[in-house]
This record gives sequence, structure tokens and C-alpha cells, in this order.
Amino acid sequence: MLVAALVVLLAGFGFVKIAEELGEGELAKLDEWLLMLFRVPGQPHVPIGPPWLVEVAQDITVLGGRTMLIAVTLFVTGYLALERKYGAMWLVLFAVGGGGLLSSAMKHAFGRGRPDLVPHLVAVTSPSFPSGHSMLGAIMYLTLGALLARFATRRRTKAYLLTVALFVTFVVGSSRVYLGVHYPSDVVAGWCAGLVWALVCWLVARYLRRVDYDSTPIPDLSVQARRLPAEAMDLWRQVVQDMLPPAPSIRRVLDLGCGTGRFTEMLGNSYRASVVGIDPSLRMLAQRAPSADSSAHFIAAHAESLPVGAGGMDLVFLSMVYHHLRPGHAIAEIARVLSRNGHVFVRNPTREAVPDFEFMRFFSEALAFDLSRMPPRDGLVTTFAAHGLEAAAHRVVRHPFAASYPEYLAKISARAIPSLQAIPDEAFERGLAAFERHCRDAPDRPIYEPVEVFLFSATSR
Repeated sequence: MLVAALVVLLAGFGFVKIAEELGEGELAKLDEWLLMLFRVPGQPHVPIGPPWLVEVAQDITVLGGRTMLIAVTLFVTGYLALERKYGAMWLVLFAVGGGGLLSSAMKHAFGRGRPDLVPHLVAVTSPSFPSGHSMLGAIMYLTLGALLARFATRRRTKAYLLTVALFVTFVVGSSRVYLGVHYPSDVVAGWCAGLVWALVCWLVARYLRRVDYDSTPIPDLSVQARRLPAEAMDLWRQVVQDMLPPAPSIRRVLDLGCGTGRFTEMLGNSYRASVVGIDPSLRMLAQRAPSADSSAHFIAAHAESLPVGAGGMDLVFLSMVYHHLRPGHAIAEIARVLSRNGHVFVRNPTREAVPDFEFMRFFSEALAFDLSRMPPRDGLVTTFAAHGLEAAAHRVVRHPFAASYPEYLAKISARAIPSLQAIPDEAFERGLAAFERHCRDAPDRPIYEPVEVFLFSATSR
């Protein structure tokens, strides 16, 4: 988020500086000089390169044209609508549609004429600044690249998709200068404006995607739907004790994203430690079970700004919360409050494990939603490592989620799981009907779900 905001500021600054010096002084000379680099010396009507290069440039420039962008937008939004990825659909529509209106408004506001030093090799009718092909190409292809990268699990694949998006954006803009219809400053300004608009749309969409539990029924349903069997709590008590040092070394515990406090009391009893439960939702905290243990207390706060002193915690425990955080900010805060030899225990599904949840087979939209928001294993480890927290252990724990299929059906029917809240009602009802048939026909047995556990150590700091 911070990097994206910095890029927005830098690109916005670049656009403003170009606009201030438009057609004057050194910028005008530089524009003319760069434009003539694409022409044979002494023959401004002859582009450099072999004759077929003009045809290639004319083909490439179409990728940033309004007709092509409208067609691509319709095809992409149609696909996203059919897949019920409505958030991504509205992102594409708003980014491209709003960007088109913004481009037209700026062109008429600046009113810069087209270059007259060289002949135009394609027809143009609108003002020159900023380049609409460059701006709208950046918006479309960077947005699509970022959307596709969200669903990629490998870092190399993400890098490839974003590189392709940047390459297409670059060649579309460059073709406009080669074809003589734009000054280089038009193209650079279009890239800057397109990048700013695409990132602003992306940041707004990301903000709106964050789950506000207090505006959903989830807090009221959590006690029923998120209650773990006694067998599961015993299992997790054993896992924690097996992976962490013995009690004397852990005296202060932070249960971050504690929700209804289902692990807070267990942590306090296991280590006879003082436990602070932190969650941003007042309604979630209000649903916690009453406890006779006065060593635990609760605070409504965000992980990105913890009301805890530096070095004050020997253990930070995160259960099913990592994917709700802004990792860069939250992990920096965790590193700040952790003691010199402290530990971070993360209990969370990863992108690789999401398809293994049995109920997900019946809710394809929820599966796609979780694949887009759950962290990949290597990405999670890398994020902690960037803040001086070294991976000490990793396990996949199959814990009992329900004692029987009727109980499993009741929990899923409650729709307290965020991914089920995020999908349309029609998709949920359709999936629930199929899931109910599955539960009715399944043999009576406990249901186990995979949850990954990561342990990080601060000893390397």
C-alpha cells in the first residue's frame, strides 16, 4: 500500500511538471529532438527502420485505441459477470470508463495541437495532450495484469504477468511517437496519468474489499459457527506447546485478531501468562465467552497500530487473521512489540491449502475469493523475513472442525465464514443445496480441515 501510494505521488508529480512546461523552453526542444530521432536524417517524412516496421507500429497502436479498449472491456466484464466476480468487474468498468472520461476532459482542457514536424501515419482527430492511447492503455493493461497476478500462486508468474502488462503499455505509447501523432511528452504524461488513475482505482477497490465485521452478521453468528469441538481445542493446545518454548520463557502474550476470544483463555492457561486480546470489532469482542481468568484483558484496536509498548510481548498469536491485515504495516508493528527472543505463531490457511477445505468444492465463487486473498506460503514467510522474523517451523494441522456432517452443515449454513459472506446470495443458496445433498449422503464421521501453522522467531534481529 505504501509503495503504491508513493508511485501515485511520483507519477502525479511527473504529470504536473510536464503540464507546467508544455510546449515551452527545454521541453519543446527535447520533444522535437526525440520526435526527429524516429525519422531518417534530412527526410522527416521517412520513418527509421525497414518498411514493414510502419505496419507493425500501426497494428500495435490499435491496442490502445478506443474501439479495441471498449471491446476488451466488454469481453472482460462479461466474463467476470458470468464468473460472479462482481468486485473485479466493477473495478475494470470504473477504471476504464472513468479513465476515458478523464482523458477526454484533459485533452480539451489543455488543447495542445498535434506535431506538425512530421507527417501523421495514422488518422487523428482529438487534441494531443495527454496521449489517450498511452493513458487508457496503461489503465487497461496494468489493471488486467494486476487482476491476473492476484490469482497467480507463483511469484514468477506474477512477475511475468506484470512485465507483459508494462511491456504492452510501453510499446503502445512508443508507437504513437513513431507514427508521428504525439510528442514524447504527450506519451509520458499519458503513462503518468494512466498509472495514477489505475493505482487509485486499485487502492479504493482494495480498501472496499476489506471486511468490516461490525457491518455484517458475522459477530452475532461467530459463537455458533466458529465454536471448535473440545477435541480441536485440546489438539491446538498440544500443537502450541509442542512448537513453542516452555512456560517460563513466555509471560506476556498478544492474541492479535482475537475475535470472540476462543484462543485467548487457552493461551493464558497454557502458559500462566498475561494475555492481551486485540480485535478491531467491538461486536466480536462483545460475543466472547465470560472468563474467570482476570489475567486476560481485551482492547479494540487495529493490527497496524497496536496500543502496546515496544518489546512488550514474548508471543504474538494470530489465528485466521493474517489475510485480513495490511502485511507491511501489521508485521512491522508485530516486530516492534515483540521481545528480543519473542515468537510469532501464525495459524492461517494459505492459497495452496484452500482447495482442500471440503465445503469449498460446492462454492466455486467462495473458492475464487479465498484464492485471491489468502497468502501463498512463500509470500507469507518472505513478508516476516523482511521484518527480521525468521521462519522457525511450519506444519499443516488437520483439526476436527465438526463432529458430524449434520453439525458441519449447520456451521456452513450459518454463513459466518467471510468467503461465504462475500459471494452473492444466489451463489450461496445454489452451493448450499448441493452441499446439503453431499452431507446427507456422506457417512457419519468427524470432519477435519487443514490449517497451516508458521512459527517465526525474533532471535535473528
